[in-house]
Amino acid sequence: MTESTPGQEAAAPPVLTVRELKKLASGRIRLTFDSGGALTVEPSVAADFALYTGRTLTDREHSDLITAAGAASARARAVRILSATAVSEQELRRRLRQKGETPRDADAAADSLRDLGLLDDGALAERLVRRELEKGYGPAHIRQSLYQKGISHALREQAMTLVDEEEEARSASLFLEKKLRGRLPEQEEANALITAIVRRGFSWDTAREALRAYQEAAEEESNTSPRPY
Repeated sequence: MTESTPGQEAAAPPVLTVRELKKLASGRIRLTFDSGGALTVEPSVAADFALYTGRTLTDREHSDLITAAGAASARARAVRILSATAVSEQELRRRLRQKGETPRDADAAADSLRDLGLLDDGALAERLVRRELEKGYGPAHIRQSLYQKGISHALREQAMTLVDEEEEARSASLFLEKKLRGRLPEQEEANALITAIVRRGFSWDTAREALRAYQEAAEEESNTSPRPY
């Protein structure tokens, strides 16, 4: 049995050797080991661990490599998701787990992007509120959309302060204008429109007032328009 000299620790024996490095079409690197196992890593991880064909890894190095590969994979996937669509922290964590990332790596990736300012639920909530208002939706629908997006209660309430009475009335009017395009509805259609407005997240009072204001404006426009000879 070989003993280490005093003051020195015995070197950990290598347990794995990198048999092959192959760059994939995605840009990632696939490692094949002499044990028959394989691991795909981001280029940054390959550089950090100075990986090359013939590189030997101790048990500790192999464990650290797997940990680093998982964390880098989750971060890279998180950036791709954010580049494609706007998601909340909760949505990002869920999507990462669905794609096979571990809960720990998914959480770490989301935390990292939030700390960098790339993931901002408050700003996302405000953008969603403004977008839904422009599409003619009311408070109840908007609040439900924020909930489904995974926005926290506190940030939902903060974003909903953008929906004051004036904005609510304007949003309901936008819906009516898109539906009627300046014409006056018959009574049956008017009743159906009130129901439609309520289904879009407005109160009955707001729906009735929006239709009344629209009808008054349309009648006034009709009376002031020049008549053809």
